[in-house]
Amino acid sequence: ERPILEIRQRSAVETASGTEPVSPLPAPPRVAALPPQRFVLLALDPATLGRVAWEKAIADLGATAETFTRLGPVDVTILTDPPVRFAVATRDPEEVKRALARAFVEVKPRDEFFGGRSRFIAEMERIFELRLKPLGTGRNPEGEEVRQRDPNADRVLQAEFAARELAVEERRLLDRSVGRLREAASAIARPLVAVWATQGDPDTPGFVLSLLPDWVSNQDRIRFQGRPLGTSSQFERIWGELAADGVTLVPWSRNPEALLEISSPTVSHSARYRNRPSLALGAESLTLFQIAAERTGGELVQSESELRVAAERAGGRHELVYQ
Repeated sequence: ERPILEIRQRSAVETASGTEPVSPLPAPPRVAALPPQRFVLLALDPATLGRVAWEKAIADLGATAETFTRLGPVDVTILTDPPVRFAVATRDPEEVKRALARAFVEVKPRDEFFGGRSRFIAEMERIFELRLKPLGTGRNPEGEEVRQRDPNADRVLQAEFAARELAVEERRLLDRSVGRLREAASAIARPLVAVWATQGDPDTPGFVLSLLPDWVSNQDRIRFQGRPLGTSSQFERIWGELAADGVTLVPWSRNPEALLEISSPTVSHSARYRNRPSLALGAESLTLFQIAAERTGGELVQSESELRVAAERAGGRHELVYQ
């Protein structure tokens, strides 16, 4: 392997005996240390990105193409199943832009994550479209007083089932996104700067509980059985493995309200949520990607300017590898 750091010791200059002192040898010229070449992966996940996010991600990546090609060879990969490479190891920023433009035309974003949350909200509204009724008592044909059957029990069970189903689906989406990212990264040399354009929120239970007051007065009416699914801690091992493998993650992700998703048909199902899509879809949906960036030495970016700064910082980093 090519050494990236060399340390030499120069002995002190000693004066020779005699009438004429010996002039010390000139010091070698100072040479600025250059960081090693890095490889770059621009990876976009159409399954988790909505239309507005897809357009913004491609625009931001295209605007910073020149910065990335200065770092090293760039790959443009769409995280479908299997991942598709639209550009391979190019140093030409125009080729990167053409690859992104082709991906924009040929690949359609599916917005499965926040689209799924929108459908969940619609389902919960359907379940709880009638006010919860208080329990009462009645009499059976024999005239005995009996407690009436809870008219809300079926709805609570339906809501519990819908919430657990949502948790499983959201975890599946994030697992697949991370898996495809790792598959795409495995085809590229190291050290690697991987820009991961995606969206999602691992805290499904928190999302559901934040909405329950709109439907029921008692948040304990809906529970998750066992350990909640989809928590960000379950990805910690993956971030550690990527960091040890020489991968720096730069997640590109935006909250729905920052992307004006209010204009998207996926969140227009209910007038109740048209004025607050961030609450409806998860206002704190960037935690997973913030942790991924911190654990791998990268940073979370949400705009073109932040992406450019992150790329420049990545290019200025030195790595010390020891065995």
